[in-house]
Amino acid sequence: MENDLTFVCISDTHCQNVPLPPGDVLIHCGDFTKKGSKEEILAFIQWLIKQPFKYKIVIAGNHDLSLDKESYQSKLKEYHHKGLNFNDEELRQTLKDNCIYLLNSSVVIEGIKIWGSPYSLEFHTWAFQLKSEDAEVFWSQIEEDSDIIVTHGPPLNHGDQANIQGQLKNVGDEALLKRVFINQTQIPSFWSYS
Repeated sequence: MENDLTFVCISDTHCQNVPLPPGDVLIHCGDFTKKGSKEEILAFIQWLIKQPFKYKIVIAGNHDLSLDKESYQSKLKEYHHKGLNFNDEELRQTLKDNCIYLLNSSVVIEGIKIWGSPYSLEFHTWAFQLKSEDAEVFWSQIEEDSDIIVTHGPPLNHGDQANIQGQLKNVGDEALLKRVFINQTQIPSFWSYS
């Protein structure tokens, strides 16, 4: 790598157009919408287009409901108008046309390999949920030569405290923590629910 890259990492913007510091790579770690409607996703894309970054990497989060086809069809439609069926493939393609959209996949940017996934441990009835008993097998797909791992949910004991019914609890993923240490990534990027 000839030049240094400046990374700007954000998450949980929930339809807010936040001002960003300058940088080369923007990473959005999910929850760019409130409930994942087509209108919210398209508004996010319009905001994203205006951002002056050389690279824009995006993963979905648990609020980006209609991008999770399986969960959306089986249990999440109730959050939207009954009978309305969003075409998640069309929305995903629109995202891909305007950024690097990672869905359990990776990209190499100027010699840096970035792997990203929207999945996180079960947290109410939201999108991209992972059962804790399936987590170890799921996270084994993280490519071992990844330099940066981008997830919506954090590993255990790393920025994972959440207020659950008035008590602070660690809600991070132990299996993800183990996998991160196996990879020994240089710059892991995580976000927790707030």
